[in-house]
Parts: sequence; C-alpha cells; structure tokens
Amino acid sequence: MFRQSLQVLGRSLWELWDNIFVLIVANLIWALALVPAMASLSFIGGWVGVGLGLVFLVVLSGPATLGLYELTLNANRRERLELNNYIHSVRKNYRRGWVIGLINVIFIVLAFVNLTFYSSLAANNSPLGIALILWGYMAFIWFTMQFHLWPLAIRIEKFSIWGVLRNAFLATFKYPVLSLVLGTLVGIFFLLSGLLSFLPLVIFGISFHALVSNKALQLVLEKEQARISNKPADEADSAFKITEAPLPPPPPAPEVKPFTTRNAPQGVRRRGKIETPEKPPSK
Repeated sequence: MFRQSLQVLGRSLWELWDNIFVLIVANLIWALALVPAMASLSFIGGWVGVGLGLVFLVVLSGPATLGLYELTLNANRRERLELNNYIHSVRKNYRRGWVIGLINVIFIVLAFVNLTFYSSLAANNSPLGIALILWGYMAFIWFTMQFHLWPLAIRIEKFSIWGVLRNAFLATFKYPVLSLVLGTLVGIFFLLSGLLSFLPLVIFGISFHALVSNKALQLVLEKEQARISNKPADEADSAFKITEAPLPPPPPAPEVKPFTTRNAPQGVRRRGKIETPEKPPSK
C-alpha cells in the first residue's frame, strides 16, 4: 500500500501538469471565494468578524471546494477538464458543499477551542494537559479523513451526513498506511506553503489535493470491491464495510449533425448518407 500511495501522488502530479491551466484558474476562483471570510476577519474583527467569516466559509468556500473535487473526478475517466464543468458543479452541488463545509467549520472551532484550552493547562503542568495530545491526534485524523470526505460527497448517490462521515472514517482506518502517507506528505506541502505566504495553496494546492483525494478514494473502492467479491455472501454483508458509491456517468457526447445541402456534389454527405456516384450500366 505504501508503493500505491506514492503512485497516487505521482499520477496526481502528472495530471496536475497535464491540466495545469484549467486547474490553476479553478483554484484561483476557489481562492476568491475565501476573500469575504478573510476580509471579515481582517477588517471587522471581534466576534462579529469571526461569525461572518465562518458564515462565508460555509456558504461560499464549501461549494467552491466541492466543485473542484467533481472537476478533478473527470481525470479518473481520462477526460478533458473544462472550466465550464467547474462552474456547473458549484451550482449543482451547492447544498452538499455547504453541508460538508459546515461540518468542517464545526470541527475546526471545537479543535481550536480545545487545543487552546488544554495547551494552557499543559503550560501550567496540569494533568489534564495530556488531552492536548489527544486533540492533536484527532486533528490529524480529521485532516486525513478529508481525502475521502469530499470525494464521497460527490460520488454518493443518496447524500446523507451519516453515510459520508461513516464511509470516510472507515476508509481512513481500514487503510492506515494510505492515510498516513498521504496525510503526512500533503500536510508537509501545506506547511511549506505557509512559509511561502500560502501562494502554492492559492495557485494550485487545493486542485492537487482534490486530484489526490479522488485517486485515493478510487483505490479504496477497488480494494473493497475485490475484498467483498472474494468472500461468501454472509461475510460480505457485514456491517463493517465501506458502502461503495457509484461513479457518476460521464457527460453525454454532443450529437454531431450531418452536413446537409440541396445541391451537394456527388460524394458529399447528404441527409446523413454518403452519396456515391452511380455506375453506368454495363453493356
């Protein structure tokens, strides 16, 4: 699984380079969705600014993020990525986007409050300061769950918060090597982006994360399908399994209309048929 994790990262980098223009523009649109939240925190400040910033994160950033995951899902089907698909995905999955964004905002608030509280206790040598380590692990686990949480929200047919969280949790813990390798390497990338004023994150970071996440979830679903097919029916129906979400069908190809003209010469397509010259009757 370690080698497959590196293959996921390598293929994601290749597809990022292969679709660099579309993914950079889409990533910049995602960054623009963060501007109202950042402006509320910077210029308004206080509890009002924090509240408005969180609302903007849920309402704007959630759908914009989920749109990137559906855009990069087309890369798994070896399809050409187009910016129009990103705009269409944001509009189509708006509700799912703000629901997943709300879940993440709730956890971020809880993690920030608890980490701040227990870090102060740890500084005073309080026994309760050990909870700081537990919350640190929980934050890392939640970060690794993002590799499955967002793409599952796109793939799952009947959307439910419990179904998405359950499957993301199972995918994270049933394949710990994949989760640890991807979480560690992508986490290092985000930390290095912070040293560069988050420019890599703004330019292509979330697009790269979406590519990695879609490929990681596809690998997990293939492993689960192979595991279930190799077991008896009574064991395959165990409650401890990942409910496979169907891959959305590719968009239908546009219908090519045949060239029609009244005075088309011989050999030219006319009303959907190829006109061939008639042979002279043999003598």
